[in-house]
Parts: sequence; C-alpha cells; structure tokens
Amino acid sequence: MLSSGQTAFIDGGAVLEGSFLLDNVHDVSIIGHGLIENPKTALIVKNSHNIHVEGLIVANPAPRMRALNCIQSQHVDVSDMKSFSSTANGDGINVFSCEDVKLDHLFFRNSDDCIAIYTIRDDAVAADVRRIAVTNSIFWADVAHAMFVGINGNPDKPQTIEDVVFRNIDVLDMDEDQPDFQGVMAVSAGDANLVRNVSFEDIRVDHIQSGRLFNFAVVQNKKYNKIPGRGIENLTVRNVTYTGYGMPSPSIVRGYDDAHRIRHVRIENVRIGGQKMTGAQQDVVEIGAYADDVAFR
Repeated sequence: MLSSGQTAFIDGGAVLEGSFLLDNVHDVSIIGHGLIENPKTALIVKNSHNIHVEGLIVANPAPRMRALNCIQSQHVDVSDMKSFSSTANGDGINVFSCEDVKLDHLFFRNSDDCIAIYTIRDDAVAADVRRIAVTNSIFWADVAHAMFVGINGNPDKPQTIEDVVFRNIDVLDMDEDQPDFQGVMAVSAGDANLVRNVSFEDIRVDHIQSGRLFNFAVVQNKKYNKIPGRGIENLTVRNVTYTGYGMPSPSIVRGYDDAHRIRHVRIENVRIGGQKMTGAQQDVVEIGAYADDVAFR
C-alpha cells in the first residue's frame, strides 16, 4: 500500500512477487523497469487521482486477475508497460468507472482482453466513464478482444461511456471461437450502458486465426447482462488495415431492437487484404437490424 505523495521505484534488475494497492490516494508514482511476477492483480488503483505508472513488466497474473485494475479514479497515466499472461481470463488493463485515463506505449500479450473499459466490474461502484485514450501500443490477445468497450454495467443505475480513443495500435494476433466474444475491436453495449463518441484510428491488424475485425453491437449477453444497453452513438473506424493471411468472420454493426439502436457509424478507409470496405458485403461486413446512419468512406 502506498500513501499520497510517494514514489515507488522498481529497479530494472528487480523481481517483485506481490502487488501494489493505491486506495484513496493522490500524486503517487510507480516507476522503473523491474518485473512484477506471479501476482494476483499487479496494480490496483482505486478511488485515487493523479497516478503515474511507467516502465513496469507484469508476468503471469493469477487466473481472472489483471496487470492493472483502474477503479473509480481520475487522471491516471500509464506508459511504457509490458504485460504477459497465460492463465484463464488474464486481462491486461481493465478501466472501471474512471475519467481521464491515458494508456500509452504498451506491449501486451494476454490470454484474454488486452484493454477493457466498463462502467462496473468487481467491487467498483457504477459510474460514468469519460475521456479514455489508448495510444501507440502493440496488443496480442490470445482470445477475446484486443480493445473492448461497454459490456458490464448496472441495469438499475444506467451509465454512460463516452469520449474513448484508440489510436496507432498494432494487433499481432487473435483467436476467439465464441461468436459473442469476437472482435479485435469491440463495442458491446449491455446492462443499460450508453456508449458514445468512440473512435478506432490507425489500427493495423496482422493476423486473426478466428474472429472478427470489429464487432459493434447493442447486446444482452446471456453470461454478463440482465438487460440490453441503451445504445451506441457516434462511432468512428478510420484507417484500419487487416493484412494477415486467412479471412476473419464478417465484421458486425447492429442494434438490439427498436428502442436500443446503434447510430451514426463512420467506417473510413478500412481495408482487408488491400480491398477497401465500401458497404455491406457478404463475408466482409454485416449491417444488421436497428442500425441508423452507417456510412462508408
């Protein structure tokens, strides 16, 4: 546990077997190029603000644990971090109920989601999520998603996820057989979440063994959701390329029903095998029901 105003330094030759807990603190830094090995969740940032994490390597968190959980916190900056996991549901970074989070220059090879952004999960209290930026990074998700937004929420207290940017990302590989959890880039609005103003820009995907390039849908996932999300609005996919061998399953854009729609989607300069997406096309992209104003450029 660290206190407000403290800096922890992990030397490049150090191996730490343990975890950091930052709970209700501010102005804390954890820096250095040391290794955090076999932790539960390596870093937990909760109810805190002005937090800086830089340079760390996290290896093999326990099953269903993560490299970092950011919970109900503001102004969190994570950079030059590496994460490797092999156990079940070993996510990279999960962001719950936070505002103003910057994740930059990451290299993550994870057994599950690399980056996941929700309004509630674990012991977080449901709250809106705003201004999350993920930039200049390399991701390799064994299954699930490299970039994932929206599925977990509180159906009794509807929340909003807004102003999320993924920019300049390389994705090396993904292999997900379950249709409900496919999508290198995925927005799944569930449990009364409204997701809006999300962009995926300058994304390069090398290989998809099984899965979809993107999956944008209002959902009621049988495992995680009691009710569908309220909707998805203002979503942009720009300058995205899939250059690997093999054809992934078709990408998806769809709402849930007439009251739970996806609106204002812009798909700009998205290319698979050098061919530009120009509209709904079998085996490439499916525009489902309850989708309004989906434009290709």
